[in-house]
Amino acid sequence: MIILELAVCIGSSCHLKKSREIIQLIEQEIKANKLEDKLVLVGSFCMNECSNHGVCIRFNDKKYSLNTEQIKSFFAKEVLGICYN
Repeated sequence: MIILELAVCIGSSCHLKKSREIIQLIEQEIKANKLEDKLVLVGSFCMNECSNHGVCIRFNDKKYSLNTEQIKSFFAKEVLGICYN
């Protein structure tokens, strides 16, 4: 079984942009969709995307800049399709 990694930046800039809240929202989505055995959530220090408006998230070799309001749609669009295939 392949376990995918979803990394959330916890560096200074992303911390100020609410990375802790993003992590909590992602944890809720993982549990709600029963993906504990398919997806691991990790923290990462700076991913060199500090100038973007949101928190940097790396998933499936792509980087995303997201705020708390975008997590549900990101999860539905990007994560669920890959985890359930």
